[in-house]
Amino acid sequence: EIECGDAWQVVQDVDGTALMVVDGLGHGTFAAEAARTCISAFTSAPADAPKDVLLRANKMMSRTRGGAAAMARLSKGSLVYSGVGNISGLLVTPEQSQGLMSHNGTLGMHQRPAQQLEYQVLPGALLIMHSDGVSARWDLKQRPELLRAHPAIIAAALYRDHGRNRDDATVVVIAT
Repeated sequence: EIECGDAWQVVQDVDGTALMVVDGLGHGTFAAEAARTCISAFTSAPADAPKDVLLRANKMMSRTRGGAAAMARLSKGSLVYSGVGNISGLLVTPEQSQGLMSHNGTLGMHQRPAQQLEYQVLPGALLIMHSDGVSARWDLKQRPELLRAHPAIIAAALYRDHGRNRDDATVVVIAT
């Protein structure tokens, strides 16, 4: 496709870091439009609670094809996370990997309010979020050298080793 249906955005402010990852339904122009709409809902007020950003995105994306999205807000040793659809989110340390919960559904058509959960972030943890263009069947415990690598190297390795050829793919890695 000429246009990518996945998108992501990171915003840092005095209170912490906010990250949004979105996968517009399908491929091409209409998926890209849905993804841009979701990112616009995020960038209009990235300091808002993740559940509120997803609620705004749901309303704005109702005029598009819709999609899956998740938002994380890192601040002072905690992470607040909300997701709808199949965006994978994980907190990873050398000792453990904790999946972040998303709810079933499609933004733009989601009927119930988005929920959010708060997680404790251990020192040195990685926040890894990716679209379904990357298989979720990876385990960094099997690749301990990657845990010490720069986040861009980790994202590139996950994409290279687990990306699917027939789908848009996004991987974002943030060192906490």
